[in-house]
Amino acid sequence: MELGSIEAIKEMVSAGLRASILPSLAVQRVNQSGPLIVRSFAEPLTRTLGVAVRRDRVLDWALREFLKSTRQLPER
Repeated sequence: MELGSIEAIKEMVSAGLRASILPSLAVQRVNQSGPLIVRSFAEPLTRTLGVAVRRDRVLDWALREFLKSTRQLPER
């Protein structure tokens, strides 16, 4: 299921609609005595992201800088 916000996801899980994987920042202030149980993974989760840009598109400054900074990231 896809929802529009992290708060909506937490509400659905609180209502009993199974589990979800959320960023740790989203659950830092969860009341552990409430309906949610927060657990961490033993190993951090990773994912590969890609960028697709139309060839005929003029890139604005912000997108050029973003692409430049992502090219400088180390590969895993």
